[in-house]
Amino acid sequence: MKKWFLISVLLLLAVVAVACGGDNGDNEENTDSTEQGENSGESENDEGENAEQPEIEEAEAGDFPDVVATVNGTEISNEELALNINAIQQQYQQFGMNVADSQEEIQQTALDQLINTYVIEQSAEEDGIVPSEEEINQEYDNLVSQLKEQYETDNVDEIFEENDVTEEEIRNDIRRNMVITQFMEENVEEAEVTEEELQEAYDNYTAQAEEMEQEAEEFETIKPQLEQQLQTQKASEQQQQLIDELREQQEIEVLI
Repeated sequence: MKKWFLISVLLLLAVVAVACGGDNGDNEENTDSTEQGENSGESENDEGENAEQPEIEEAEAGDFPDVVATVNGTEISNEELALNINAIQQQYQQFGMNVADSQEEIQQTALDQLINTYVIEQSAEEDGIVPSEEEINQEYDNLVSQLKEQYETDNVDEIFEENDVTEEEIRNDIRRNMVITQFMEENVEEAEVTEEELQEAYDNYTAQAEEMEQEAEEFETIKPQLEQQLQTQKASEQQQQLIDELREQQEIEVLI
């Protein structure tokens, strides 16, 4: 079961899903680890590349009822859930996380992502967000160009067949992606980071560097990275708050 492009669309809200299942106490740790991640990443990556990864047992649509949830009467199919579970399992494995011991968490995350996607898509359509055919065509042409380069072939039909997708499915996913992206941009304010927050993040980072007996970068050197991390963190929190509010307004039924 490939359908790689659909996977990328369903994972559009992955950050939100992580925020939903995460712990607010992790925020400082994420900021602290900026430099440590850079210093130790090479050795960890080498170990990950050399270690033999266990084979993942893919989820199958037949493992679940035909309809796993509804959002205002719109059905979410077992095929969509299985597809998203498999995508998340691959992410877990890439980061060296234990897939076998996280099945319940993975299934819940996959289902939450799907529900969030449908909630936002329906809310966006209520707001009249509808991309034009011209915009969809432009995005489709851009994607096709990238695929031709990636697969080193001009035969787009062959690429689609190899990945078990159709042009219609891809265009529908492009439309959905554009709708969701525009809705989030219009409803989530740009996150601002204060100097006090940056200094606190830097203090946490230097304290951790000292504990690990590593040399910390100067504040001005690492400041752009800290700012980007804090902006991402704040944007994720705002997105999650928006989705929580939207979900409260919807009729959602989980059937598994």
